[in-house]
Parts: sequence; structure tokens; C-alpha cells
Amino acid sequence: LRGIFEKWGLAMTTIGELTDTGRTVIRHRGQTVADMPVDPLTDQAPVYRRPTARPTYLDRVQRDPEVPQPDDAGAALEALLSTPELASKEWVWRQYDHTVRGNTLLGPGGDAAVLRVKGTQLGVALASECNPVYCYLDPVTGGAQAVAEAVRNLACVGAEPAGLTDCLNFGNPENPEISWQFRECLVGMADACRALGAPVVSGNVSFYNENEGVSIYPTPTVVVVGVLPDARRFAPSGFQQAGDRVILLGARGGSHGDSGFGGSAYLRLLHGVEQGRPPGVDLDHEARLAALLRRLNHQGSITTAHDVSSGGLAVSLAEACFDAGMGATLSLPTGIAAGAGLFAEHQGLVVVAAAPDQVESVLVAAEAAGISAAEVGEVGGIELVVETSDGGLDGGFRRPVAQIREIWSTALPKALGL
Repeated sequence: LRGIFEKWGLAMTTIGELTDTGRTVIRHRGQTVADMPVDPLTDQAPVYRRPTARPTYLDRVQRDPEVPQPDDAGAALEALLSTPELASKEWVWRQYDHTVRGNTLLGPGGDAAVLRVKGTQLGVALASECNPVYCYLDPVTGGAQAVAEAVRNLACVGAEPAGLTDCLNFGNPENPEISWQFRECLVGMADACRALGAPVVSGNVSFYNENEGVSIYPTPTVVVVGVLPDARRFAPSGFQQAGDRVILLGARGGSHGDSGFGGSAYLRLLHGVEQGRPPGVDLDHEARLAALLRRLNHQGSITTAHDVSSGGLAVSLAEACFDAGMGATLSLPTGIAAGAGLFAEHQGLVVVAAAPDQVESVLVAAEAAGISAAEVGEVGGIELVVETSDGGLDGGFRRPVAQIREIWSTALPKALGL
């Protein structure tokens, strides 16, 4: 440690040691100025137990929403990609140096960023997640989903979670309904952290986020850091080479059987409907899926991994095309609905691509992990084509990648008037 500090011209000195006495002793210039037991500062510290009450709005917003079918699924995709929420955030992150010291292997814009650890073959991955609308509609599910998606994003690049930090943003805790939101979000987060092996190492809480008595949505943002055993082997979120086969892992979105539309971007952004219970999070399924993705990355079996989240399968497929400007032709399996179903936000679903000679090993590994898998198409061409199971486009779409990428990449600057 001293060598590192001296290298950068920083001061360092030893100021104490840990003991087993159970007391904190502080000396200054040879005199004891504090000597007290540790317990009152830790295990015996005061605990707030504020009144809580289930919000009355939940009875209204948790009703199952009606889901209108799009007249044109391709047009619906373009409309979603043109929203600031789902558009590229490159305008923001390109203004900051994300290649400091030359350690960046995979930069912003994908499921997770990846950095090398110089002098070793290890890598470090980073992902951040939260869906405030999910947390508003069902705080337990929303809290669990934030952790599950962050861990899933790490797994897409082959990283195992090593530590989680959070920024818990809520309204006025003196309001029993806000305290209830806070408590329930933490219940969901804690359940997910235990199930997925994501230890919480730090965090902060920001309360009283409201304006004229109107609170922000509960927003327990999480950041998870993970470790890659071999930084040379990770799958980016975009398609890499023509001829690769596309596979859906977790093809039916876990075992919950929900519609996948509660709080969905499709309903919120295109139809103005913010209603329903958010998609269920099967933590056992998520743990097995993450372990499978890590294994496939370590073995070098996959060339692409991108999870399905906001906007559903259609948006995730489009995003996978944008990295290299490479298209794909897909035929949906039975159980993946066409039309509006392309925009359902089922959890525990990941799009991967693999070379033809690796497909069998991917399918075998998925079966061994208890994860459903379906080969659905091939990478290549200049269009994203999504067909229904009978080979037609009824409920599917065909769009040039360059066209939808232009919509996606320019939407945020346009919204800002730039």
C-alpha cells in the first residue's frame, strides 16, 4: 500500500489497529480522549420504525391492462426506438472519458462495461439498473428486478457478482405510504441479493424527493461489479459475425406465466397506460440462467449475449443489430407471441448468438441447467426480419438495420433540440 501511495505522491500513515476488546479507544498526543464500547455505535444503535401503510393507489394501478395489438409491429418498434427512454444514450456518455488508462475492453452502451486488470488475465465488469415504474406498481418485484437484471447483465459478459452498491431514492419517509414503498423495495432487493450471490458493500439513501407534495417514483438504483476469470472471453451485446445462429435462452420468460406488459414501455410510451403488475422475477431461474451464461462465456461458446428488458424482445433484437450494423432473420417459436407479444418484457430471457458448430453445445448446456432454449434464426444481411412460426410476417416485421439505427441513435439529441 505504501508503495502505491508513494508512486502517486500521496501521504500515508498507520493510525491504529483492530482489537478484540469490544471498545473503541482514541488517543491524541499521548492522552486517551475517547474510550467507549463499540456496541452502542453498531448493534445497539437507534433504529427508526416509522409507520407504514400500503398505498391506496395500488388497487387502481395493479389491475391487468388491456394490450392493444399494433397495426404494424415494425412501426411500433420504430416509435419505441424514437423515445428518449429507449434511444441511444451515446450523446451523454461520449462527453465523458470512458477509456481512462487504457483499461476499457467493452465500453458504454451494452449490457455491462468490461475493464482489464493489468498484470493478470482477470477482468472487471460493471452494470447499473432500476425500473422506477416497476417499483411504483409493485415495490417488492421492482426491487428484486433491479438486482436480477444487473446480475443478468454481468452474466451476459461472463462476470460473477462481487459487490453491489445502491442509491435508494424515495419521497418523504414521514408519509407512511412512502415508508411502505421503501420497506417493500428493500425486501425485494434483499431476496434477490441472497438468491443471486450479490453482497451489498455500500450505498446511500436519498429521501424527501418530492415537489409540491408529489413524490418521485421509488427508484432503488443498483450498481453491481463482477469479476471475469478471463478478460479475453466475453460476449458483447451486439451481433458479431454473419452466419451465427441466434438462440433464445429462457425462451418463455421464466415460469410465472404473466403477460409481461405490466408497466411495459410498449403500453406506457405508445398508449399512455401505466398499469398492471410488473413481470414476475423467478430468482431460481435467474440464478441458473446467470450461471449458464457465465459458463458459455468462459467456454467461448457464444459470440453475443443481450438480455430482454425494456421494450421487450423486438427492441433487444434491434439493439443487437446496431453494434456492427448487421441484420438477422428470425422465426419465432411457439410460445413467443407475435404482434404486441414482441414487446412483452418477460424477465429471465436472453438473446445469444453462437457459431453453427457451437449451437449443439449451447443447447446441451442449457438443458443441463434447466433453462429452456430455442434456436430461432441466423445473423446476416442488412435487415432485421422477424417472422411468425408459419414463416409469414403477419405479426412480425421487416426493417433495414440502417433505418432503425438512425432513428435510435438520433432520438435523444432531437428531443434535446440539438
